[in-house]
Amino acid sequence: PLRRQRQMCIRDRGNVILCDNDYNIIVPLEVQRWKDRQVAPKKKYNYPPPIINPFEISREEFAKLISISEKDIVVFLATDMSLSGSYAEEICKRNSIEKKTKASKIKESKIDEIYKSIHLLKNEFDPQIIIEDERIIDAVPFSMKIYEDKKINKLKTFSNALDELFSEKESFLKDEEKEKKKSKITSKIEKIIGCLLYTSPSPR
Repeated sequence: PLRRQRQMCIRDRGNVILCDNDYNIIVPLEVQRWKDRQVAPKKKYNYPPPIINPFEISREEFAKLISISEKDIVVFLATDMSLSGSYAEEICKRNSIEKKTKASKIKESKIDEIYKSIHLLKNEFDPQIIIEDERIIDAVPFSMKIYEDKKINKLKTFSNALDELFSEKESFLKDEEKEKKKSKITSKIEKIIGCLLYTSPSPR
């Protein structure tokens, strides 16, 4: 059986990519495309360029980067700080910050709160899957306020949560592929029938 390697990239929206042994992408949680890199099925997985580690940056450097950024705070956290979109939103939610606030407009006291919130994430561990309309929509390593209105199932490990998410994702893709094939065949049959009806001689 094929042994699978799991790569976890939090460069953009916390994407999780399932690859084979040669790093060919089997299925990503989310398809992503940039000028120099693609995360999509059947593409080779390439590591993202070097990024800032949000857990190692000093408070002073963090404050400096916020003060000169023209991005919305949620975008700054997701991109400049290499957090996922959902984690960036979570930090804003925990600190009662409007996510579209310009990063450079954040007050000094809030900068401290944001910085501390990022580091607190390392110490929280409560793996769970998030369910909406009976479908698994996310797997997270800790409880998140942005999902407080969703149904959750707690698991022993984050790896188990990811396995649950991927199992459903792959199943969904297979069902979607079946529907596409069925639709394509139906369309062809309809065209053939239409052609036959159009070319059939009128009865005398």
